[in-house]
Amino acid sequence: MKVSELAKTLELTVEEVAGALEQEDLSGSAELSNEEAMIVAEFFGKDLPLAALHIVRIWSGVRKHAFMVEGSDGEQQMVKLQDYCIDVVEGGVAHKALKALRDPEMRIVVDKPFSTISERTRFREMLEANVITGPNHEPSADRGMAYLQALFFQKDQEDVAKAFIEDGVKGLIELACSTKSYKPIA
Repeated sequence: MKVSELAKTLELTVEEVAGALEQEDLSGSAELSNEEAMIVAEFFGKDLPLAALHIVRIWSGVRKHAFMVEGSDGEQQMVKLQDYCIDVVEGGVAHKALKALRDPEMRIVVDKPFSTISERTRFREMLEANVITGPNHEPSADRGMAYLQALFFQKDQEDVAKAFIEDGVKGLIELACSTKSYKPIA
């Protein structure tokens, strides 16, 4: 988030935001992390709207997982992975807790495809191995569609429906390989 965007969101001047960054010994660069933006908002006793923060989708090989973490306000918060994914504020308490798990199967979904053919091929093979089962190439009853669906955000649902209608599970795998990639959470 740019300093000027944060100032506008918090109804402050750029100078006020810069002063808070300096007093909090933060970078003061033109582009702020979510964590820096949250610190500035807290400095002024203001709430930063969720829409102003960068949200990341964590995609996992685990269908359901929940645990408690201590929030920045000292209150206990439940972090709940549901249907292979969770959307969290980048740099927030839940994101940090998930990173601390160091689970190699937890990945951040990226809204652009892998840059090389070999990476896309490995991604396709991983998806097929986890989604398709049996001689008829149907989705696994356990994992299947939910695992694949977890890659897509709400904004992708029109494309997801179209791909599924046109070519079923194979169409969704192709859509995932042509529009998504992932990076390690840690």
